[in-house]
Amino acid sequence: MRASWEPDVLGPRFERLTLPLEPDGEGEVVATLVRHEPNSALLAAIRRLPLRDVDVLYTHGWSDYFFQRELAEFFTSRGARFFALDLRKYGRSLRDHQTPGFAATLNDYDADIDAALREMKSGSRRVFLMGHSLGGLVFALWAHRHPGRVDALMLNSPWLETQGSTIARILVQPVFRAQALVNSKSNLPSVDFGYYSRSIDADRDGEWQFNHEWRPPRGFVARPAWG
Repeated sequence: MRASWEPDVLGPRFERLTLPLEPDGEGEVVATLVRHEPNSALLAAIRRLPLRDVDVLYTHGWSDYFFQRELAEFFTSRGARFFALDLRKYGRSLRDHQTPGFAATLNDYDADIDAALREMKSGSRRVFLMGHSLGGLVFALWAHRHPGRVDALMLNSPWLETQGSTIARILVQPVFRAQALVNSKSNLPSVDFGYYSRSIDADRDGEWQFNHEWRPPRGFVARPAWG
């Protein structure tokens, strides 16, 4: 039976829709589409707003999920329809049997994006993709493989290069690939000391409230399959 929209954890005017995807080696796989409904005053004024013909699809970064209410409200206050995508094995889409954040290739996310765009039913509306960090890389690669499918690409701190330098990536990539042949899901050393999470977490030095299981302070464990 087809899933239906239901209330989201972000509260009033936020809804989520589970998007079934093809199973992988770990079993069931889903993505989750979140939407923000404008209030009645905005609906009455929408024909006069600058983004009235725009649909925005946002996706998150590594070890993350969508929780930024204010971002949704920013776009809907200007007339856009706002959607956010929790990719497979992240946030709302993470299931107990899954390795958090794991994908054998970034191309796997094409199915997540395509499913979200189908549900958005944008028609003649303009479509803007907005990606943060890893989401920026995922959207940039998808847009490159699917020219003409969207009207704008907005990248917020996109993860277009590894930490360090191009030389560092060239040196470590063969090591990761060799380890992936032995055990693609073995643990790699963490390079995240939790400083960024501390800077945004309202329980510490930041201003955001979020689920610490869906967004752990030091991130998910990295795997050599991604090398």
